[in-house]
Amino acid sequence: MKIVLPILCMATLLIGCVDTKQIEQLGIITSYGADLLEDDLINNTLLYTQFDPDIKEPIQLVESKSNSYEGAVDAANLKTNYKLVTGQLRLKVFGKELAKQGIVRLLTTHYRDAEEPSRLYVVVSDTTAKDVLTINTSFNLSKFLYNLIDNNRKLEILPKSDFKDFAHKYADIGIDPIQPLITIEKKKPIIERLALFQNDVFVGSLTTEETFLFKLVMENFKAVTQEITIPKQPFEEFIKKHEDKRDAENLHVILSELRSGQKITLEDTKNLKYNVDIKIDANLLEISEQVVIEDEKVLNKMEEQISKKINKKLEEMLDKLKELNVDTIGFGRIYNQETKHKELTEQKWRELYPTIDVTFNVDVNILRHGVFD
Repeated sequence: MKIVLPILCMATLLIGCVDTKQIEQLGIITSYGADLLEDDLINNTLLYTQFDPDIKEPIQLVESKSNSYEGAVDAANLKTNYKLVTGQLRLKVFGKELAKQGIVRLLTTHYRDAEEPSRLYVVVSDTTAKDVLTINTSFNLSKFLYNLIDNNRKLEILPKSDFKDFAHKYADIGIDPIQPLITIEKKKPIIERLALFQNDVFVGSLTTEETFLFKLVMENFKAVTQEITIPKQPFEEFIKKHEDKRDAENLHVILSELRSGQKITLEDTKNLKYNVDIKIDANLLEISEQVVIEDEKVLNKMEEQISKKINKKLEEMLDKLKELNVDTIGFGRIYNQETKHKELTEQKWRELYPTIDVTFNVDVNILRHGVFD
């Protein structure tokens, strides 16, 4: 007891000496934006939250100029009487022009600083980061943007695209990052496309339709609904006629409860020939015309046309990626793993990638169907 008491007293004194931070004195940075200025200088936009009960507007914005992310926070601290801290940072937004020159220099802090949050989304603005972060101050914009990305990722509309995913793909040879691309519509930020990176440089984007195709190749996933457009001609004899005007050439098919699986195989290591097998199970929810499916022949024709259309779109998407020399799917990583090609360099794969030959094999299986309008 004589030994324990002095230890307890000492512990109490030490606790009293700990430097505690009063939360009312802190500005909790939740979003950071970076835009390119002249001479490679960066215009920084920071959103931060205050927990001071005397403050009427807890969400505040401050701008600064710097050459680095660390410098951005230091410069911003000179403009506020709150100590700015980054432990709750959830979003980094990069203006398009800055992203075209590379963004990794503004992300290196997250590799080495234990206080930086591990769950962080990296996005590109179709205009400037400042446009996105100043678009509307009437609500918690940081929370809105974070949930916009996070919820759509959970719904499997967006592929995995957080900071960890970016960091792994940036570091690996034979695969490139893909991140959300934010645009502004009716004074609100929305995700309209996905930003394509070559290493850390923004070089192009995928449409919403192409995002669905990308997920088919990259992930086993499930989706609530997906619209596919197929030619009408093969089904003319099975369509009930209408007097109102319809699309003369196409049927618009809505698939529901879609489930998919995929497998990518490197068939020929010398000539870089790949097979991508994709299996899709789905219900037929809606068709833009009244198609009478009375026998298996019509159903098989429907499956065949949907498979053919997805196959064609996948080929078009790959042509686009090869033209940009962006290996978002990771064919190079598969090549590296299969051949254990220890001498494969980034430059060498950039030379090989446009020459790869990929065969897509899409198999659509419709589980439920009926008469639709």
